[in-house]
Amino acid sequence: MPNQNTPTRSRLQSRIAAGALALCLGCQALAADMRVDVDATDIPRRLLRAKLTIPANPGETTLRYVEWTPGNHNPSGPIQNVVEFRAQTESGEPLTWRRDRFSDTRITIADVPSGAERIVVSLTYITNQPTTNSRSTDSYGQPNLGGISWNTVLFYPEDADKDELMIDASITLPEGWSIATPLPLSGERGGTFEYDGVTLAQLVDCPAIFGEHLARVDLSTGEIPRHTLCGVAASPDLLHLPEARAEKLRFMHEQAAKVFGPFPGDRFDYLMFVCDEIPGFGVEHNTCTYFAEPDNEWVDSETPGGPDMGTMVHEYIHAWNGKLRAPEGLLSRNFHEPAVTDLLWVYEGLTSYMDDVLLARSGLVTRDEYHNIVTNNIMRYQLQTGRLWRPVVDTARGMKRLRTRSDAWEELRRRQDYYGEGALFWMAADATIRADTGGQRSLDDFCRRFFDTPWRSFGDPTTYTRADVVEALTAVDPGADWDAMIRQRIESPAETLALDVPGLLGYRMEFTDEPTELQAKADKKNKGLDLRTSLGFSVDEKGVITTVLKDSAADDAKLAYDMVVVGVGDEEFTPETLRQAVAASSTTGEVRLLVKFGGKLYARSLLDGGGLRYPRLTPIDGAEDILGAIITPR
Repeated sequence: MPNQNTPTRSRLQSRIAAGALALCLGCQALAADMRVDVDATDIPRRLLRAKLTIPANPGETTLRYVEWTPGNHNPSGPIQNVVEFRAQTESGEPLTWRRDRFSDTRITIADVPSGAERIVVSLTYITNQPTTNSRSTDSYGQPNLGGISWNTVLFYPEDADKDELMIDASITLPEGWSIATPLPLSGERGGTFEYDGVTLAQLVDCPAIFGEHLARVDLSTGEIPRHTLCGVAASPDLLHLPEARAEKLRFMHEQAAKVFGPFPGDRFDYLMFVCDEIPGFGVEHNTCTYFAEPDNEWVDSETPGGPDMGTMVHEYIHAWNGKLRAPEGLLSRNFHEPAVTDLLWVYEGLTSYMDDVLLARSGLVTRDEYHNIVTNNIMRYQLQTGRLWRPVVDTARGMKRLRTRSDAWEELRRRQDYYGEGALFWMAADATIRADTGGQRSLDDFCRRFFDTPWRSFGDPTTYTRADVVEALTAVDPGADWDAMIRQRIESPAETLALDVPGLLGYRMEFTDEPTELQAKADKKNKGLDLRTSLGFSVDEKGVITTVLKDSAADDAKLAYDMVVVGVGDEEFTPETLRQAVAASSTTGEVRLLVKFGGKLYARSLLDGGGLRYPRLTPIDGAEDILGAIITPR
């Protein structure tokens, strides 16, 4: 029996044959401007090897690495994972290269010989090392599955237009693996898959997943074009999608078309890693979405409290909001010019609002689950003191530094809140339109009007400005001052932390001393205790303080991040003893804690007579149930 780490003769011969084919293909006369050949046979060991044949100019040729990847909206190209970078002539003579001292994604080949029309660059890419910013456009490898975002191995001439530079590409996979990608297949032989005549933009737009176990589920209906859910997993048992879930996803597609208009294209692929070992992410493309979910994403999707597949819905909406129409300045003719991100509260905020709506309308979440989502989002911003100094639009402008979590005082610093608070703006807009028009119109009418534009061609969205947003909202509801509403809710810091969204929906926010069923399940899953709405802090199951809200009882008592609660009153800490002490505070007026910090013990007394406070939305007597109307299927 051969050693487990030694390939058998048949496997070795297959690898030699595949390598020879790739080499031969790379030596063919280029029909396109550029050629990319990727060897992914070593991706189980987290290595991708690429050979790029690139147009060149005699003397100096400057190359750019794909840096501003669409969907990430920031300079997230993971250049740090590119190794073994070498340049040579087509005949194999080595060439000198140097990196720009101010831009590490800009490389100049210094001695291209006279008469040379192309150069050859070889490189290796180390997978599975994403940053927070590059996670959704990175490449990944596991023992029996993998995936490539082509941008991770791509350099291109600095003066090239991404929509005009034509590329022939190939990828060679481990023996017996299958592949899923929107790229049009032009040929396959010996595990090498050929894709000819695509633009640089199209190649970046079409990631691929592959593996020993790959499943496809047809999600098309008679009313929409071809839609396919593709998944790779470590075991075929993880790739069973209940038919009831498939039906709900098909219904979601139909509901989306009723809101935004006909699907803008002739096909759409969901490319999903179903794998615990790959960090969760999702990113939109013109022809697909590329994302990673846990092992149970398919098999548990119809169990109570199981995955809702919200990432699928969010990225799907971007087919209209981002790919059919996009903010002016967000996309450029190449992948190295900075993007203008001011209108991400439309691009991502509107998408975040409508993805929850479509989840509810299609039955992917229940009415109670939707109410819980809305309650949590409202309370998140009710408690966020960062709103007092930093407007939503500033989180969009500073987004490249805000995607990473803050280890302390995140509610004061803020994150990419153009998603969540942007969604609250659009919820308020929806409620306003419904109230002003007596229920005759809604945000659905705005969406249909705003995205009523012909699909022109791949990568050529119609652009919009802030003024276009105001104009479209005014056309649907001329009675509202939309310019003022945007200035107040998006472009200015909040004067107070009070939010009027519940009232606009026909509800009020109340607090009870007992959690709802869903809140109790969330507490049990988190294992610690979330007391943000009670005393302004939260702890994990070991008593480590993980959140402190400014201007709360916890803040007044000088609780700090990473303090460890070791005692509650006269008892040892457990989440339950702390919960009981907070419940009793409605009578005692305080919660006494013993905390450990910097190796010392400190007594802390939190003065508060509110007890346990769990938020919930309660209907206002006699008010119209706007929230119910919002989630009613069309």
